Amino acid sequence: MNDVVIVGAGGLGREVSEWIEDINEVAPRYRLVGFVDDDPAKAGAHFHDLPVLGNVEWLREHPISAVIAVGNPAAKRKVIERLSPLRSPSIIHPNAIVGRFVEIGEGAIICPGAIVTTDVRLGRFVALNFDLTVGHDATIGDFCTLAPGVHVSGYARIGEGCELGAGVVVMPSIEVGAWSVLGAGAVATTNIPSSSTAVGVPARVIKSRPDGWHLT
Repeated sequence: MNDVVIVGAGGLGREVSEWIEDINEVAPRYRLVGFVDDDPAKAGAHFHDLPVLGNVEWLREHPISAVIAVGNPAAKRKVIERLSPLRSPSIIHPNAIVGRFVEIGEGAIICPGAIVTTDVRLGRFVALNFDLTVGHDATIGDFCTLAPGVHVSGYARIGEGCELGAGVVVMPSIEVGAWSVLGAGAVATTNIPSSSTAVGVPARVIKSRPDGWHLT
């Protein structure tokens, strides 16, 4: 079994700890060592009978595999940069449906009830939440987080670092530009520019950020 630490002791991190247990019930693969978290209020605490071992820097002195359970794409990217080089397994829940011809990048998290069909490319450190679908030939870029109930249609392209809120629908062949946000319930029927926030049905851009905003 491989030793693994969960980065982030918030809601997603605690969910991941249970999903790793579910994976181990099917075939033992991981020994969960604990959490690391930068929140000083969590130092020394226990969640799901696992200790918070320290802040993220703990991993520099203990170079074991880590699951990045951070939902916000920009924050996730910054944590990964701090820990580079990093070994991060992909956590795929046994109740997810993932086609044989799906390409899965390092550190992906695929939750219970997710359906990823065929010839899909999932980038590094993508998080796919509960009860969502990703259709054939779609691309999900590095660091993206898709909330529960998202539906990404065939041939759609979701750029690096995008965050799609609960219940978002992206129509076939639509492109969502890098580091954009689609608010909960939005339906993207036309392309969404990079570094934008769009909401509504159909989705309309309500905010634009300068390129590189996620680096600040």
